[in-house]
Amino acid sequence: MSIADAEASSYNSDPVLLFLFVMNTTRWGYVGQDVETYTYNGTDYMPDPYVSLGPVSQSLAERATDIEIEIGSKSEVARLFVPYMPPEPVFVRVFRHLPDGAPGEYNVEVIAEVVSSQFDETTGVCTLTARQISKDLDRKVPWCVYSTMCNYAVFGAGCQVDREAYVTVTNIVTGAGTDTLGSPDFATAGVGNGAPEEWFRGGSVIHVATREVRFIVAHDTNSPNIKLQTPFRDLKNGDEVRAYPGCSRLRTQCGPRYNNLDRMLAFPWHPSKNPYTQSVYGNQASSSESTDKKVARLKQGVSNSGN
Repeated sequence: MSIADAEASSYNSDPVLLFLFVMNTTRWGYVGQDVETYTYNGTDYMPDPYVSLGPVSQSLAERATDIEIEIGSKSEVARLFVPYMPPEPVFVRVFRHLPDGAPGEYNVEVIAEVVSSQFDETTGVCTLTARQISKDLDRKVPWCVYSTMCNYAVFGAGCQVDREAYVTVTNIVTGAGTDTLGSPDFATAGVGNGAPEEWFRGGSVIHVATREVRFIVAHDTNSPNIKLQTPFRDLKNGDEVRAYPGCSRLRTQCGPRYNNLDRMLAFPWHPSKNPYTQSVYGNQASSSESTDKKVARLKQGVSNSGN
């Protein structure tokens, strides 16, 4: 008997849902509605009394729909989201199985990426929001605009600069558990470059042991310290990290720092003067005039013309 025959009526069928979570090469399997462990395709699916799948809808709209998956807050997958997002994307695939009516048949119910989480301490449930793979059909970036700043992200497909040519591999000396990490190599990383100022600002740092990534929000010139957007969870002093510089996306860094002006998608000489608010003839007095004064002057002109 096929799964189509077994599910001739959705009200009479009693499917089992298998939840497979994948992060890089690590896999976790969970099964609901049962107390026994399932084994499918080389993965053991452990029972979880809370795991369940919310309503699944399909739409012709451009934006992909989200799905809610509930799972026990003490499960390994749920703990990945405490206190920050996991170091790498977490994907989920849900299989639908009817052990009595269709042995050996597993139909894919959902393929999605987990994008957010919410914990309920009173019930012990973690609600994961997953976005279906149709999200890949959405436009990922805004349209390019006329700007003095480059539209590309540094080291991205448009920029095409090899980030490994600028990596700083070092061991953290101070700052474990905080948002400020210290190493003497941070102070000398930009030495000899054409634009060494604030070398790591806007860049990123990877904790080699856990593959976690953090954004660097500040780095004073020649300073041994970098400031992160959020601290690492498990980093200890002495751990190895890989730090990459940032880019202001201005020609003052694109050229001197990365020698990449040929690929800079920007308009450095775009006029900065707005003709709607400033005089195109350079009359700064008129541009600094307050709106109230302009209105009063216009009214006075109209009144004089009426007399």
